Amino acid sequence: MSASRNTGVLFVFAILTHSLHRFFKDRMGELNPKLLWEYVKKTLNDHKLILGTCMCPLGLFLYMLHLYFLVGDPMAFAHVQRAWGKEITNPAEIVLRTLGAASRGAVNQEAYFLLFIVIGACLLGWLFVQKHYTEFVLGCIFLVVPLSTGIASIPRYMVGGFVFYLALADGLSGQKRYFKGCLLAVLGVIELWLTYGWFSTWGFLT
Repeated sequence: MSASRNTGVLFVFAILTHSLHRFFKDRMGELNPKLLWEYVKKTLNDHKLILGTCMCPLGLFLYMLHLYFLVGDPMAFAHVQRAWGKEITNPAEIVLRTLGAASRGAVNQEAYFLLFIVIGACLLGWLFVQKHYTEFVLGCIFLVVPLSTGIASIPRYMVGGFVFYLALADGLSGQKRYFKGCLLAVLGVIELWLTYGWFSTWGFLT
């Protein structure tokens, strides 16, 4: 999971959400301290779950140990981001800043990134309404984590995040056939437009 960068390390929260949802799914009307203690005991006795969860960030922790002995800073991989002008900040602040840039005329690039955020937020809302809580949490990680350093990485994080595809497929599964056909045609046109932009070296696609 560490090989898939910070989003993979944070997969532990998706595991926790799945574990909680599976345990409390049929017990929501019985929430009490005794039930919570039962969940804690059951989880701690599930050695495979504990081992699997701990293995998610294991690669990162080993790399941090290596950096400590190499340069004396276990967080060097994060601190070096400043060389690229990136610092971890509030994702909401970045979105508001991008909205401001778009309103001042930087429409092509900023609007393209904001569109992905809006689509991603809508798909996450669908997952939550449908009670796919594990996928919802994982999707939030795919969206919020890259937003904490900048907006430019959002499209590739979303395209690489299978959760959004699952949400889209789930939302379209109950739609009528002609609607799916129209949507496919629109997506085809957009794909051709983006392909043309890629070969024309449009900056916001690189």
